[in-house]
Amino acid sequence: MILEKPMEISVIELRTVKEKRSRFLFFKKTVEVDRSIKHTFTVRPLKISQQQRIIARLAMLDESPFHNNDNVMSAYFKLAANNMEDVVYCAGVLLTDSRRDPDEHLLQFIRDNFDNNDLESLWAVMAKQLYTRPFLNGIILIKGIDLSKVNPSA
Repeated sequence: MILEKPMEISVIELRTVKEKRSRFLFFKKTVEVDRSIKHTFTVRPLKISQQQRIIARLAMLDESPFHNNDNVMSAYFKLAANNMEDVVYCAGVLLTDSRRDPDEHLLQFIRDNFDNNDLESLWAVMAKQLYTRPFLNGIILIKGIDLSKVNPSA
């Protein structure tokens, strides 16, 4: 199912800020205080240019850890170690305007403040929106591809 209306995702950033506090009538002291800042992002339906950028990154992922005899957690760790920047980039593309790549500030914010639940929410939306059936059906019809002759392991 494709995202039909904008969806919001909120992330809490913990930031240390400097504040001036009065101790006496004229004496102010600067102290560091931890603050929680809520950032809300609006996820809109993907445009074709965003889909192209995301699919290009996903096509480059190395899925070989799943072909080894490793357990799922070992495969996850290998994939995360080798491809986390691609995951962050795809999340950034989903959160930005369709005409431009995510800027480095947004990518760093995602690295520093998003947790696995936030990434999972974004990936679930993105996976639903990367609806490739119309594209593949068009290619099959135009090229006259016989699906019975397609390599099933491909």
